[in-house]
Amino acid sequence: MKTRAVQMFEQYINSEKTREHYNYLIDKFVKHGQLDSFDSILSINGVDLQKKKLKIIFCYSKIRAIVLDVSDQIHLQSNTST
Repeated sequence: MKTRAVQMFEQYINSEKTREHYNYLIDKFVKHGQLDSFDSILSINGVDLQKKKLKIIFCYSKIRAIVLDVSDQIHLQSNTST
């Protein structure tokens, strides 16, 4: 059963695809932030929430930089081997 917070959130999203995407992203945020549930986001004070968001953004950026670096290395290797 969905909590009232989830129901209120979903009622303002008209597109089913958008609703699914938002729910997916929120679920990932809850898991990554080691929170108990969607509702627990509401109980986080603003400073802690900003810290969690910044941590997620930093980790994503770090992973993206590694992936791009590996991709560049593969591309350079394929160009030098031909």
